[in-house]
Amino acid sequence: MATKSSPAITFDAEKGILIIEGQSIPENPIDLFQPLMEAVVKYCQKPAPKTTIELRFDYCNTSSVKWIFHILEKFESIYVYEKQAVEIKFFYSDENTLEMGKYLQINLAVPIDLINVQ
Repeated sequence: MATKSSPAITFDAEKGILIIEGQSIPENPIDLFQPLMEAVVKYCQKPAPKTTIELRFDYCNTSSVKWIFHILEKFESIYVYEKQAVEIKFFYSDENTLEMGKYLQINLAVPIDLINVQ
């Protein structure tokens, strides 16, 4: 459930769908992202035939970006090494969020579609 400082996170492992949306400026990002990381690690051991990830951030602080990057690295590994279908859609509405999307796009081998929602 989203709050003023934490995004809503929906992860349906059976369908292979992860959606993170909202603002991400948690005081303690490990409390927010560690459970998701554990679920993603478990998911990657036996992923769905296709994985779809939607990232819809209004704002994301530096510590959240680091966590998102490491979570996406897990999906990147099944994409690169196991040839699993992974689709990442990064929705942005301003220059700051676009920069985050470009950073992820440049530093990960999995394709990331940057989608302007303005």
